[in-house]
Amino acid sequence: MKNSFRIFSLGFRIQHTGWCKDKNIYLRGFGTFLVKKRAKKTARIISKNITIIIPEHFVPIFKPSKAFINKIKSKLSLYE
Repeated sequence: MKNSFRIFSLGFRIQHTGWCKDKNIYLRGFGTFLVKKRAKKTARIISKNITIIIPEHFVPIFKPSKAFINKIKSKLSLYE
């Protein structure tokens, strides 16, 4: 349990340092952690009839690999 927690926390530290440097993280057979830029846009609060501007910002995104997707689908098909 302790070793898996250490590996898990180390993985998050690697992701955090990579994202802070504006770099993507690729894990072969698992997926890719990307940083995407969202453009500035306007939004509305309908109940108050207010228009607000959401500034451009960066969001973390996970894109699973094809191998990972196929493994998950094969595991789920066993339960059907």
